Amino acid sequence: MKNKNLILSALLLTIGLVLHTLVPGIFGLMKPDFLVAFFFMALFLLDSLQEAITVSVACAILASMTTSMPGGEVSNIVDKLVCGPIVFVLGQRVKQMSPLLQSLTLGTLGTLLSGSIFLITLSFLGLLPMDFIQMILVIVVPTAIANTFLFFILLKALQRVRPNYNKELQIKHR
Repeated sequence: MKNKNLILSALLLTIGLVLHTLVPGIFGLMKPDFLVAFFFMALFLLDSLQEAITVSVACAILASMTTSMPGGEVSNIVDKLVCGPIVFVLGQRVKQMSPLLQSLTLGTLGTLLSGSIFLITLSFLGLLPMDFIQMILVIVVPTAIANTFLFFILLKALQRVRPNYNKELQIKHR
């Protein structure tokens, strides 16, 4: 594992955690999970599945500590541990795409997957406060849209900070 990757991941998760803590729960329940945009960016920048699993565990713990949803502690752990490796593999596949397509793929699909796993886990625990479809439409879909924009902004910031990032990717994937 590269220390540089883990330190950058920790910084991204910290920023996401602050957002996750500050955003109130909708209807006093489930929060829009903006932490996942930073989680997905961290996964996108990693090189190995082992690093992705480590970051997934860290994110699961952080998200479970700041949830406003009854049963959200367990749901966040299941969600992040299942979703993390999937998004990591997906991120490896889209690295050669444009930033817009990367954002649409990881921000939108990743958040829809994460939110669905979270709600399915809550449902199995018998703690889903509303209909599954209502929760998807009221919370998960708007969060996916917001996370797509947030992920895109993070990608653009990365390109500003590391202008040779796209060239580095091309060298890695040869």
